[in-house]
Amino acid sequence: MSKQRPRYDRFNYIEKSEYWALVWGTIVMTLTGFALWFENQSMAWFSKIFLDVFETIHYYEAWLAFLAIVVWHLYYVIFNPDVY
Repeated sequence: MSKQRPRYDRFNYIEKSEYWALVWGTIVMTLTGFALWFENQSMAWFSKIFLDVFETIHYYEAWLAFLAIVVWHLYYVIFNPDVY
């Protein structure tokens, strides 16, 4: 183990993870959101159980995104000791 921190190119693994979480969250929220928004059209393709699953996924993904912003992002932007 070295006392020197590893060198990263442009972005470290935390920033890359946050980026891919944003991409994944956007895809999930868009797909489930459109299915819930256009409920009548969605019922032609999916049964009610799928819409209930979409609603649950949409709900928990929204909480996950909110908590990621509040806890993870704000820590690395504001409270990270390396910033000061």
